[in-house]
Amino acid sequence: MAEPRFTIIIPTRERAATLAYALQTVTAQTFASLEILVSDNASSDDTAAVVAANRDPRIRYINTGRRLSMSHNWEFALAQARGEWVGFIGDDDGLLPGCIAAIDAIARAYPVELIRTQPGIYLWPALAGGPGGHLNLPLRGRSGLRDARAALRAALAGEISYLDLPTLYTGGFVRRAAIDRNRDAEGRFFRSRIPDIYSSVILAGTCETFYFEARPWAINGASLASTGTAYFTRSSDPAQRRAAAVFAAEDNIALHPSVPDNADGSLPRSLPALVFESYQQARAVKPLFGPLDPARQMAVFARTAGDKQAEIAAWLPRFAAANNVAAVPPMPAVTLLDQAGSLVRRAIMDRLICYPDQHPPIMTIADACQAGAAALATAPGVTATVLRNAIRRLGRAVRRA
Repeated sequence: MAEPRFTIIIPTRERAATLAYALQTVTAQTFASLEILVSDNASSDDTAAVVAANRDPRIRYINTGRRLSMSHNWEFALAQARGEWVGFIGDDDGLLPGCIAAIDAIARAYPVELIRTQPGIYLWPALAGGPGGHLNLPLRGRSGLRDARAALRAALAGEISYLDLPTLYTGGFVRRAAIDRNRDAEGRFFRSRIPDIYSSVILAGTCETFYFEARPWAINGASLASTGTAYFTRSSDPAQRRAAAVFAAEDNIALHPSVPDNADGSLPRSLPALVFESYQQARAVKPLFGPLDPARQMAVFARTAGDKQAEIAAWLPRFAAANNVAAVPPMPAVTLLDQAGSLVRRAIMDRLICYPDQHPPIMTIADACQAGAAALATAPGVTATVLRNAIRRLGRAVRRA
């Protein structure tokens, strides 16, 4: 297969147990012109054996030969991908049945280089705290063309999540031409230590439109070894603490000077701040919108701090000093009305949820993809979903009482 239509890249490191099931969701795709590229970041576990056990001729196994940072492993894999369209998934993530065929149909129907399908979320059992995993599938939004640059401006303003931007990561697919146009002078694509956010920023800032597919065709898995989950939850669980420590200790791409780290050397736990950091890094490749007002960005960081207000309040003076801003904005007061509003929004969120204690339990990302496809096939309405979830939550509360 010299030039496959699609390449799905699975970067992995020491996660053979979850990789086996993530890989299963990709080999289950019936699309023939597909390259499945597993990039092993010098694992010492059974990763190579897990891949070798699959006889699917579409699989290619590559090994970095030495331990690389996350971004460098992604760059290593991307350099060897041969597909016209490229997408990454994590080694605890998965694709729903029929995903690649559905994305191919969109790519043929619309003149775009970026396709974003909003992913579901699956908490593996060890993280969900039950006998099975927790699956959450979005049932909202309209499919269609979106303005990529307007979406990036909204993300920088803290109005939408970076997850709503086009990306190379789980649920995102990018035509190779868009990747190649955004390489730096040394030929690198990824210029930030958080490659999924960086890809979202530079792709949204340099392409006019993207296709947003509201139906989930991918599931973002969260396990004890997930780097992002470990970092943003700061769990006391030893496995999660190890995942966060490994990421922090990597020989990684330096943060942009305008975005300092915390006093302890860790990254600020503010997604808008990390979007801004990727924006600053991307400006070395493309001008994008030009320089942003750091004072205005600080106000965004303060407004979106959520339950990390104390941490962001301690970090903002460091950001102000790095950007020569005199005044640090006050953190907004969180009122009981704000908290109540948040609870109401979560209670009526139009999502299809499968709980950890359901029978049969959802044990792996492969199970989650099959269960998700079956649930979506019933085309549940928003009202029915809200009522079902409310009744289920009430029943769980009664049982705990």
